[in-house]
Amino acid sequence: MNSILQILKELPKKLYEIELIGKDISQFLEECQFTFDEFLLSYAKERIEDLDDAIVSSK
Repeated sequence: MNSILQILKELPKKLYEIELIGKDISQFLEECQFTFDEFLLSYAKERIEDLDDAIVSSK
């Protein structure tokens, strides 16, 4: 399981990979928001799966 700190360390790398050339600022910001949301949702999904596994194994 990745910790939130690991996720946050990876986020700037992903944001720097977003191309700015040939886009207006609104497109760039939308892509940044999408990347941020994707990271948070993947972390939340992983945490929920871990909780589900813990519940199943405790039964």
